[in-house]
Amino acid sequence: MTIALGRSQFQGEVYLTNHAGSVDLTADLAGYYVDDNSGSRYTAISPQRVQKAVSGTTSVDLSNVLPSTAKAVTFNLTGANPTAATAVTAWPHGTPQPQGANLSLLPGETRANLVTVAVGADRVVDLNTAANVDLAVDVEGYYATDRGDAYFTLSPLRVNSTTVANDSTVDLSPWLPTTAKAVVHNVTATSTDATAITAYAAGGALPTAANVSLAAGKTAANQTVTPLSDLKLALHTDGRADVATDIAGYFGTAASPCAGQCLYAFGRNDFGQLGDGTATTYRTRGVGQVAGLTAVKQITGDYEAGYVLREDGTVWAIGHTGKTNGYSTQPVPIRGLSDVVSVDAGNGEGLAVKADGTVWHWGDSLIATQVAGLSDVTQVSAGSNLALRRDGTVWWWFGDYAPSQLTMPGRITSVASSGLTRFVVRDDGTVWSWGSNYSGELGIGTDATYVDQPTQVVGLTGVTKVVAARAQATYAIKADGTVWAWGSSWLSGQVTPSNGPYRYSSPRQVPSLSHVTDVVAGYYYALALTADGTVWAWGSLVSAEALKTPDMRPEETPTKVPGLDGLHVASIAAGGYQGYIVANG
Repeated sequence: MTIALGRSQFQGEVYLTNHAGSVDLTADLAGYYVDDNSGSRYTAISPQRVQKAVSGTTSVDLSNVLPSTAKAVTFNLTGANPTAATAVTAWPHGTPQPQGANLSLLPGETRANLVTVAVGADRVVDLNTAANVDLAVDVEGYYATDRGDAYFTLSPLRVNSTTVANDSTVDLSPWLPTTAKAVVHNVTATSTDATAITAYAAGGALPTAANVSLAAGKTAANQTVTPLSDLKLALHTDGRADVATDIAGYFGTAASPCAGQCLYAFGRNDFGQLGDGTATTYRTRGVGQVAGLTAVKQITGDYEAGYVLREDGTVWAIGHTGKTNGYSTQPVPIRGLSDVVSVDAGNGEGLAVKADGTVWHWGDSLIATQVAGLSDVTQVSAGSNLALRRDGTVWWWFGDYAPSQLTMPGRITSVASSGLTRFVVRDDGTVWSWGSNYSGELGIGTDATYVDQPTQVVGLTGVTKVVAARAQATYAIKADGTVWAWGSSWLSGQVTPSNGPYRYSSPRQVPSLSHVTDVVAGYYYALALTADGTVWAWGSLVSAEALKTPDMRPEETPTKVPGLDGLHVASIAAGGYQGYIVANG
C-alpha cells in the first residue's frame, strides 16, 4: 500500500481504519518518497511474467528485465494452489530474510498482492514460503537513480465504480495532470463467478498478468501501478465483475523548481485545495508552496477550489471543482482553454475571458465551453454571472439562457458579485449595488433586505475596485490606497463592541491600512496587499477557518500573515476557507 503522510501537526502519520468488527493489523514499511530528487525514480513497464512453483526459498533473477542501475522492483505477486496455509516473503538477494510477509494464503486459494522490494546487487529477489505454492511474479516497473519519474501523492479518492464485462475504460483526466505517466490505484472487485481483473494502459495490448484474482462470490482488492495512455486506463475481465477504482497517487515528470511567480496556499484543505497532494478534513496548514506551478499570472479562489491562470494562457484547477465532480489534490488543467487573460470563480464554477473577448465556463466538468452571445468582454464575475464589455455595458446570464444587457447608471469600469449581491464601479469612481441586503452589504444606508435596482453606495467616491465577500460583507479600495468596508461588523476590520452594532449599512474605513493595492475576501475573512508586499488578514474570531493555522489566529483587525519572509508578494486571492498568494522567492 502506498499512502500520503499527514502534514503539519500530523506530520508522518497515517490512519488505519477497520470498518467493521476487529482485526489484528501489522504494517511493514518497505520504503518512502521524499519531495526532493535525492531518491530513486520510477519507470513503469508492460507487465513481464516470471513464474515459479515454490517451496522453501528460491531466487528470482530479474537481470533480463531490469537495468543495471535498478535499486528496487515493483511486481504483482500471485499465489495459487497452496498445499497449506502459508505466507510468501520477498526480499533482496544476499540479505537476511525479514519477518514481514508480502502475501498470505489459505489452502487452495488464489490471491495477489503488489510488492515493492529492493533488489540485490545482482538484480535478484528471493522468495520464501513454507508450503508448495504456484507463484507468478509479474514485473510492473522499477526504481533507478539515472532514469524514471517522480511520485506525487494524492489523498485516496474513488474515481470509478462500475460493472465490468470484458473491457471498461477509466478516464482519469479530471484528477491527474497531463504529465502523469502511471497511476497508483487500488482495484476492488466482486463477482458471482470466478474471474480475474487486469488493469493496463487504455488502447494498449492486454497483458497476460492479472492484478486481482476472484473466487466465485468473493470480494478481493489489490493495489497496482498502471501505465496511462492519454490519462486513461483499461480494466479487463473474462467474466463480469463489479469493480471500484481508488487512486492514491501517480508517477510523472518531476516538477522543476519554481523560478518566479510561484503559488503559495494556506488554510483548510478538506478537498485538496492547497494543492499539496493531500486532503485533510477540518485541518489547516500555514503558508506553503504549490509544487508544479510557475509563471502564475492570476489566482482566483472558489469555496473548495482554486483556479490558476499561467502566463502561457492556460488555466489549472486544484481542489473540488463543480458541485458533483470529484477533487484533485494536485494541479490539473482545465481543458479547452488557451489565450486566457483573466479568470474568476464562484458557486462551484469558473469563468475565463480569452484575449479575443469571449467568455468560457466550466463547472462539474473540467472541460470549458463557450458562453454564447458574449463578445468584447473585459471582465467577468462568477458570483452572479456578470460580464463587463469594453463599451462599459454590463450583461447577465443564468444557465443556458442567453445573456441580457442590464440597465446601468452610466458607463461601468468594474463589476463584482457574490450570490444575490451585485456591485458595479462607475467611471466617476462611485459604487452602485443591488440584490440581497440582510447584513447591510449593499452599503446604501437602509435596512431594506432586498433592492432590485442599482442604487448608489452612500458616501463613497474615488473607488478603483469593489469586492463582494462570501459572508455578507463588502470592501472597496479607493485611489488613495485606503480600504472601506460595510455589512457584517465582524468582517469590517474593526473590533465589534459587545453591545453592537453588528452591521454597518454604509462604508467605514478599515483602520491601520494604507497604500493598499488589492483586497480579496473569503468565507468570514479578508486579505489585503499593501505596496510594500505585506499581506494583512482579518475576519470573524469564530468562523474564519482559513486563518486558524498553526502559526496564525483570526483577529478582527488587520494582522500580518506569517510565513512570507523573503517572498516578494505580487498578488493574493481568497477561497472559502483557504487563501492563495503569488510571489517570487
